[in-house]
Amino acid sequence: MLRKSLIFISFIFAFALAASAGGGGSKTYYSKLTVKTSDEKKGKVYVSTKSTNSPAYDTWASADNSGDDKQTYYLYAQPAEGLVLDYWSTNENGSGRTVEGTATTYAVSATSEDQNNPTTVTLYAFFKDTPPVSISVNDDVIGAVTFSNPANNVLNKSLTIVASYKMPAKWTNTEGFNVTSKSVKFDGWFKKDTKECV
Repeated sequence: MLRKSLIFISFIFAFALAASAGGGGSKTYYSKLTVKTSDEKKGKVYVSTKSTNSPAYDTWASADNSGDDKQTYYLYAQPAEGLVLDYWSTNENGSGRTVEGTATTYAVSATSEDQNNPTTVTLYAFFKDTPPVSISVNDDVIGAVTFSNPANNVLNKSLTIVASYKMPAKWTNTEGFNVTSKSVKFDGWFKKDTKECV
């Protein structure tokens, strides 16, 4: 009799453990994030639940997510020439800087447990002009300088200026000897008509 009672109690305990493992887990929440450009002439946007090196830019994009109540989305913006991403706003008129342009992700606080009716957020991308800067090189035979539009959200600087070499591998001196030059180097950026290195 005692043995039957112990077997029965063990069965109840095992059933309770299985029930708590299967039914007492965390809840699943659903969300959807849509990104739009505030002005189609100023740039394009993309959003994803994963980081990507090749965003499919358009005037708007959406992504769906599920899991815990905080769900991360990756934000991407492709500014038109001469512009940079300034900020993202949940307001179509741009009031309120919801996410700064330097941010690469945005977390949605999901509250919906209904997959057909997810917590929905829309972010609008706002762009701004780059500072008025002109550049030149002191010797265009051996080097060149160009502007580089900032990549997605990498906006620790508002504008990137690139210096590159185009020196030939061989230099011919006045006596006709070909020598390999290794003496050319980038010296820095200077304000026009000054020796002030910036």
